[in-house]
Amino acid sequence: MTARSRDIISSPEALAEYRAQVAARLAARKERRPFLEEAIEALGGDLEAARAVGFQEMVEEVAAVLEAARTELGSLQDVALSEIKEADGPSPPLPAPPTPPSHRPVTVVPARTAAPPPKGLRPVNEIDREVNGLAGVLDTGTWEGGAGLLRLKALGCRQRRAYWELEEQGEYSGHARALYGVIKGRVLEQFGERRVLPLNTGIAPAQPILWEELARAYEALATAQDAFEWYREEGRALSTSAARELLECIGAVQQRLFRRLQRDFHAAGDDQQRGLYEALLVIAEEARLFLDALHPRCPDSALETLAAALPKVRERAVRSVAAGRSPRPGQESP
Repeated sequence: MTARSRDIISSPEALAEYRAQVAARLAARKERRPFLEEAIEALGGDLEAARAVGFQEMVEEVAAVLEAARTELGSLQDVALSEIKEADGPSPPLPAPPTPPSHRPVTVVPARTAAPPPKGLRPVNEIDREVNGLAGVLDTGTWEGGAGLLRLKALGCRQRRAYWELEEQGEYSGHARALYGVIKGRVLEQFGERRVLPLNTGIAPAQPILWEELARAYEALATAQDAFEWYREEGRALSTSAARELLECIGAVQQRLFRRLQRDFHAAGDDQQRGLYEALLVIAEEARLFLDALHPRCPDSALETLAAALPKVRERAVRSVAAGRSPRPGQESP
């Protein structure tokens, strides 16, 4: 036992004074943690913006401040334990968490042990793995065009679910919070000021799992958007029946996202799905086609079947157009 420890327990007054000091320091640290989480989120966006314009000096400066904020936040992981142990003198330092790549402004959280999650929530380690994986995808993925923005929206949905589930369990969520800032920065870098539903923190469904459902709907719409762009370029060569089949599948994907927004996200809007809907109406009118998938009374089960068929239907359409361009036997290529 150290001399300081003996002094603390020498009298009720000394112990009370020490406990008051511990309480004050814990309160100060508790207030510090959300500040640092917000700082990491904001600085992550600043770092992405500096990289986007090639401002290397600013990149290095912001990265240094970001690393300092991450380091301090990491030191607060076990605040209560470290404060209590202080009475018995300094403890050996805990190993620092692994340092993430310098180009990734998201803290990589090592494996941690937690109690079994409440019903409907995932285990903490599973959530951590997802957040770390999303950060990697964000670094290596390509986000050009409308389909790229839709895939960023899907990442944003998964970030919202992860952050919600960690907060619900009272676990560290700074890395998930920082990921929000990085996604927002990437959207600004690639697309400027855009309405992105998962970045609107004023919108939330009834359960966190619904963010995952919306993420899958956005990924499906990205595939449908790619198919629609192909149709605009090549689809005129399709037969009427083949064109209608492809457009029905594309429309089904759009309608499934629209209905999910209406049902689970307080009828929130999305300009991309709305734009695809309007473009489908124009194409259908020009081709004199009636698309059942766009009708409000089309059953959800029918939309699900059509949407699931899109990859194979598009593949057939691509082969059909390619076959029409190929020379027949006995003919020479032009």
